[in-house]
Amino acid sequence: MTAGDESERKRCPICRQAAANCFCDDLVPQQTGGAAFVFLQHPAEARNPVGTARMAHLSLPGSSLFIGVDFSEEQRLRELLDKAVLPCVLFPSDDALPLETLRNAPAAPTVVVIDGTWSQARKIWKLNPFLRSLPAYRIEPKVPSRYRIRAEPAAHCLSTIEAAAAALEALDGTSHESMLRPFLKLVSRQVAFSVSPERAPRWHARKPRPAFVPPLIAAAPENALIVHVSSNGFRKAPRGQHPDGEVVRLLARRLRSGETFSAVTLPKNQGPCFTAGEITESDRLHAVSQETLRSQWREFLNPEDVWLMWTDFPRALMAQSGLETRAADDLKHWCAGALARNPGGIPRAAELLGLPARPPMPGMPRAAREIELLEAIFRRLLTDASAGKAGI
Repeated sequence: MTAGDESERKRCPICRQAAANCFCDDLVPQQTGGAAFVFLQHPAEARNPVGTARMAHLSLPGSSLFIGVDFSEEQRLRELLDKAVLPCVLFPSDDALPLETLRNAPAAPTVVVIDGTWSQARKIWKLNPFLRSLPAYRIEPKVPSRYRIRAEPAAHCLSTIEAAAAALEALDGTSHESMLRPFLKLVSRQVAFSVSPERAPRWHARKPRPAFVPPLIAAAPENALIVHVSSNGFRKAPRGQHPDGEVVRLLARRLRSGETFSAVTLPKNQGPCFTAGEITESDRLHAVSQETLRSQWREFLNPEDVWLMWTDFPRALMAQSGLETRAADDLKHWCAGALARNPGGIPRAAELLGLPARPPMPGMPRAAREIELLEAIFRRLLTDASAGKAGI
């Protein structure tokens, strides 16, 4: 090992970066006006060498940083929030208010900030009911994220340190641009490294596949039937195996005639989808038994239906619940080929395809919103394939 290699492996005990990437000298402590910040960081994000939660934590005197997913046993966190006069959480839930509304509050708030990718943040949000009991606030950034080395899922999304700086500005009305100094410097360093001619390429851009229509739907696109399922919570399963679960909401739409199928059944294990408000009181009143659901589903199906689903998981889940299933074309696989990339979830795929965003109707279940997006995705892919487009 050379002296240079040894210096690269040494880590700063404060910022926990490699010595060559230590940002401690660039930190600019911020005046918070009494506001306190609490960062809840997903463990996967804690391993990210370019993560910004610790950077934000070190920039805000008196802030706290906790790492985990389920914080129900984190006694120090609970005590901290119990003592807070005005605890709140920074999360763009449907009922979140602009954080600016706290600017003239009688007491300085304690702001909880969730750190992780959007899917990681949602998981923390769902697994910790105490977070959903706090008043939720959102920030409305004045400029897009400058996290050029990492794509954000939407224009309003920011890195954690950018969100913390924007939150401070929302609370006191002054700019906290100096807080971003280590972040911008680190991003510039990473960008310079990525375009360096001395850097060996780690991957090659995927070429769009030739335009095609999946075999089942190519034979009879007019018989398309989109099938979508939401389920209760389930335990983790080994890689490659479908986890145990039960169908909660089964939706289907026959595109030629516009016929729809919609039913809710209450499973034995009433998991996270119930506590998260996915199942309403009206759903509970109109829920059918598992046996009735199977009977109604058999009556709805036509022999000529050609199934379309987002991944094969919903079909496996239906089979586990005793519902009749058939061979299905995978819309996600088709979408990945058209985009030459992983499309992610259904809303993200619709965004990547350039489909117009339509705000969901109040009270509409997530599965109902997603089946509308699946229909729009299918029609776009079919139109583009018919036009001979190789990619989008």
